Amino acid sequence: MTLGISSLPFELLSNIMVVAYRIQTDTSLGPSDLRRIRVPLSLSSVSGHWREVALCTHEIWDTYLPISWSRTQGVFTSWALTRLFVERSAPRPFKFGVSDFTFPYDLIHQGCLHGLQSALETLQDYAPRCCYLKWEVTSLHDLHPLSLMSSEPLDILDSVMVRFSSDEDLVLASIWGGPDLHLFQNAPLLRKVVLSWPEENSGTTPLHIFLPWEQLTTLELEINAPQMCLDILVQCTNLVSASITTDRWPLDAPLLHGLRRHQTLPMLQKLEFYLTVTDGDESGPWLSCLDLPALKEFGMHIIPEQDAIAPLDDRRILNRFLARSNTITHLDTKYFLDVDELVRTLAHIPRLTELKTRGIRDHTPLFAALSALDDQTRVLAPHLERLEPHIMELATFEVEPLLQLVRRRWWKDGAEPPIPGLRRLKHIQFVTHDKDADALEDLMDGLWPTLKQFVVEGFVWEYEQH
Repeated sequence: MTLGISSLPFELLSNIMVVAYRIQTDTSLGPSDLRRIRVPLSLSSVSGHWREVALCTHEIWDTYLPISWSRTQGVFTSWALTRLFVERSAPRPFKFGVSDFTFPYDLIHQGCLHGLQSALETLQDYAPRCCYLKWEVTSLHDLHPLSLMSSEPLDILDSVMVRFSSDEDLVLASIWGGPDLHLFQNAPLLRKVVLSWPEENSGTTPLHIFLPWEQLTTLELEINAPQMCLDILVQCTNLVSASITTDRWPLDAPLLHGLRRHQTLPMLQKLEFYLTVTDGDESGPWLSCLDLPALKEFGMHIIPEQDAIAPLDDRRILNRFLARSNTITHLDTKYFLDVDELVRTLAHIPRLTELKTRGIRDHTPLFAALSALDDQTRVLAPHLERLEPHIMELATFEVEPLLQLVRRRWWKDGAEPPIPGLRRLKHIQFVTHDKDADALEDLMDGLWPTLKQFVVEGFVWEYEQH
């Protein structure tokens, strides 16, 4: 049997290795990092023939193998092993990562960063094949090696993540006295950048990083300095998707300094905000200066210190933003608008097709407003097709307003809508964060006898309990 396997034709054995590698590294089987290392090494150790085939089967070496370091456990992934996988994956693109560094502060200043130096050497030697780069460290000093890559051709690099791990030495290690960092200017295909680090003083820019912002199409920022986030965002003039996670605007800092007019991002189609607030509304500085004529998906997620929705400081700012961004079809709100403000807001989003609401305690006024079809000139969200309400308390939820909404805005295939131009509400994703299983069962007992007739006709009803 062994002789038969060893004598398999080259191409057949190579295909078997690829299938075996994919099965063994399937994440549904659990964490796959160790299997990603073990499987190629095991396959290449069976016999001389298998080794020859494995070394030529580049797919099994093409794996994201982050270089990792633990203060207590030492090197988890050795530099030599990472280099071996990068070499053997040729000529295929490879993903490269430096992750989870927790170097003590004294080692940084002793220059004992052999690991980063070795990682940089590997990246420099094989830079033209690198398609993804993750650089996760605990010191701003560890960003400097990336600036040395400016002379290397990163021909196919299309995605970069620069992240600071949470660590007790971060405050001391983040003292930066070096020059501005110009990164990835030699990466013509770079399209996605993720930047993430904490910063205690949200009014201070931790350092100046310059990337080819104008060529990016996807941007994710997680920086507790809103002015810095805004400064970066408006430079990315070709963005299609952006996600901003940041802190509140500092009270003692001038808002929007240098921004005296609307900043237009003509191609941006998806924008999500995750804003931490203490009191009041923090959306105004963002919405007042952005002009997004192609925006389709808009999410405003407020992270309050208290479990309550902060009132809008100025509704006119939101209305003007919606007027400038009159192409919105998807709206996702979390602790951003109370139910009355949300109803008023929907009147300014006539093209809305999907609505997700979180942080609202009573959805009854929303369901009632969406069900009102008597005045054909004032129908709310006439194109709405999918609704995802997140219910906080099941005990106080009223069944009838939701059923009335479905009755009014669902009809069979081929039937005429009650109002010309009105679209069917096809799908409701009912989500509750109330963990009372008995309350959910009672609620479904009240909903299902009516809903099941619509489900038979094609209406989609789904529910989740988190």
